[in-house]
Amino acid sequence: MQQKNSEIRVVKYRKKNGDNYDEYHGGYDGTRKVGHGKGKERTVTDEGVVEEYEGDYLDGMPHGKGHFRRQVSESEFEDYTGEFRNGLYEERGTLIRRFEDGGFEEYEGNFEKGVKAGFGHGKQKHVSGPKEFYEYEGDYLNGVFDGRGVYRKAGEVREEYQGKFVNGKYHGQGHLKTGGPEEDLEDYEGEFELGAPVGHGQGRRVRTSEEAREEYEGGFYNGLYHGQGHLKRSERSGLLEEYQGMFLSGKYHGKGSLQKQGNGGETYRGEFSHGVYEGKGMLKKTFANGGLEEYDGEFLQGRKHGFGRGREKYIDADQNVMEYEGDYANGKYHGKGRRTLTGEKTQEYVGDFRHGKYHGIGILRITDDEGGFEEYEGDFVEGELS
Repeated sequence: MQQKNSEIRVVKYRKKNGDNYDEYHGGYDGTRKVGHGKGKERTVTDEGVVEEYEGDYLDGMPHGKGHFRRQVSESEFEDYTGEFRNGLYEERGTLIRRFEDGGFEEYEGNFEKGVKAGFGHGKQKHVSGPKEFYEYEGDYLNGVFDGRGVYRKAGEVREEYQGKFVNGKYHGQGHLKTGGPEEDLEDYEGEFELGAPVGHGQGRRVRTSEEAREEYEGGFYNGLYHGQGHLKRSERSGLLEEYQGMFLSGKYHGKGSLQKQGNGGETYRGEFSHGVYEGKGMLKKTFANGGLEEYDGEFLQGRKHGFGRGREKYIDADQNVMEYEGDYANGKYHGKGRRTLTGEKTQEYVGDFRHGKYHGIGILRITDDEGGFEEYEGDFVEGELS
């Protein structure tokens, strides 16, 4: 039931009980504060937590301008200066918090019902371990990062983001840098949506494991390599693969140049489709035993397909050597070419090929170790002299 005005008096009093005290000047009905007033009070709980307030009151609760401090320990406290409504932080104010672990929070801006709401500016450092913390400086909305800001995280995994936030997450145009164990890093600038890269962007990424390392610089789309880029993959022992050219959704696609190493080497320049050789290209392979393969022509799904020209040299375990130079079709010798087989006897064929076999006009010469030879000239069909 509402108090009658005749029962309310304006009083000024001061009360003290041990470490607790209460000073007040304002409306009073004999038992409690009523209406507007000013004062300050201090309360100490059984756990030793000290709460102090000085400022305006309404019906016994902080309301209007005031200063509140809650001291949990020597190094942990909460300190607020600004507007109050019904005992809660409201509208403009400045909040400072310190924590036992060394973290802190500083905020200046709007509040609603005790939480950050509307736009403000603040800085936070939260410690989640002896060597890990994060800090934020920027705008807030409804208690979380929202608007433009800078977020930094330090520790085993390092992270720095500058740009736009929505509801506490990276959202909109931004620049993200991360670093982790070993030499891992990512440096990306572009669009984000709910914390993840989306759309087109540019950047650099390095990923490492105990045995391997991957380094990329170029375009991204939805977090994947996309557009023009340069990728290196290596093991601790050295370079394994290097590609420079076009990417599509993380795979080689379009014109590019690929170099591989290990048990010899491989170099390809030409067209790719979804990570494999496809279209026109030039391929060169070398083998540790001295063998080689060179091809200039068409590819399909990573294999020679269509027309091309090149040469091959293969050496088996018995040191027998096969060499070819000429035309190809669908990965097989087709057209004009020269093929030599060297072993106990040397076999050399010059002429027409079809689907990998002697076929058409050609000359076949077979030579033994003592210099003797046989020579055949004429039409060949499916590898045989007709």
